Amino acid sequence: MAKTFDTLLTEFIAANDKKILDNPDRFKSLFLDFSQNQCRAEAMVFSQFLASPQAVELKNTDYADSAVLKNCAERFHQAYLFDKNTCELVVTAYAQVLGLDKKKPEPEIVTEKAGIAENAGTVSTTMDNKSFFMDKRFRIVAAVFVAVIGIAIFAVISSNARVKELERLHASTPADIQGEGEEEEVPEPLPAGMVFLQGGTFTMGSPASEVGRDYDETQHQVTVSSFSMGRYEVTQAEYEKIMGTNPSAYRGANLPVENVSWFDATEYCNKLSQQEGLTPVYTISGSENNRTVTWDRNANGYRLPTEAEWEYACRAGTTTAYNTGNSITESQAHFNTSRSAPVGSYLANAWGLYDMHGNVLEWCWDWYGWYPNGAQTDPIGAVSGSNRVLRGGSWSNAAVSLRSAGQRSGIPSIRAGNIGFRVTRNAQ
Repeated sequence: MAKTFDTLLTEFIAANDKKILDNPDRFKSLFLDFSQNQCRAEAMVFSQFLASPQAVELKNTDYADSAVLKNCAERFHQAYLFDKNTCELVVTAYAQVLGLDKKKPEPEIVTEKAGIAENAGTVSTTMDNKSFFMDKRFRIVAAVFVAVIGIAIFAVISSNARVKELERLHASTPADIQGEGEEEEVPEPLPAGMVFLQGGTFTMGSPASEVGRDYDETQHQVTVSSFSMGRYEVTQAEYEKIMGTNPSAYRGANLPVENVSWFDATEYCNKLSQQEGLTPVYTISGSENNRTVTWDRNANGYRLPTEAEWEYACRAGTTTAYNTGNSITESQAHFNTSRSAPVGSYLANAWGLYDMHGNVLEWCWDWYGWYPNGAQTDPIGAVSGSNRVLRGGSWSNAAVSLRSAGQRSGIPSIRAGNIGFRVTRNAQ
């Protein structure tokens, strides 16, 4: 009889140690081995929860009743879009492992009755205990009040500096890529699911020594302007909401949409822009299999990333074959398997972007073509061609196809169960 996730988790922790929960990536790998791949989907969501702010918050809680756990699960669901029931399951399981679901201890009762001192100038033991309790409570309340006032004053004084610093930590380019003294942009508030990426200069392509390198990956220096990119690949729920249909071969609301052509992706971008009151980026004309698409580079709507933007975002400051180093494992990305996985099932890269390696291939704007030898600024690929660029590798590929510099391409009208996309916008 198959075991439930919470039962397997309890047995796994008993056989190991709670400290394993501090390393989500290692937890997932060991748990799947321990459970012989039972409850794989729950384990992936649980490992993502371990890396989330909601898990940190719960870990620092002394007690969590059903209302607290439900609220935590809802916020986790809203942040990562996993199935709501699965979110509640993993949050409850985590609370049980930490012992947060135990009954809250009753507070100590202090009686109002006080003894009468036998001698003038003395206070009874009962009265002394009560006085001490009341005095201690007053001091605690006063201390908290003073602390709150102090924090509020500090927040007002330093708010501008804190906003800038948070942006730097969240999405800025590492110092060895970004120019010294370059002023950072602070973007307008972004829609949920978008990450602001500070522009910078990087080396695009791969060195001759990189394992799996293709002849079309000539290294050259590229500078990209700041832009915003989807934290996740576009999901089936998102696509169906905008387009009214779900063409995917592997169904699931939080799975990446696939079986979409390059033309489908550009149309989605335009419709999403219109829904949000933005200026559509693309002008699309012609019949389904003979379309012409032009790009207004000044429009503020959603679009596909350029190939240079995609690689810059994928690398997130790294210079290795993958953003995980010179190798990648099946516990770090979704590949070498039989179908897609829910978006965000694996840890994000250093800039907060998920599934840049594996899951589904992602359409880029560019026509496929050879790179130039010289430096470029905001390149948009070849002037013309027959194939559009695909990046990132997919669930059906081997690890070598997931490299940050790895190029693939397809005719714009092709649809396949391992091809999807994510959206991008100009920095506003």
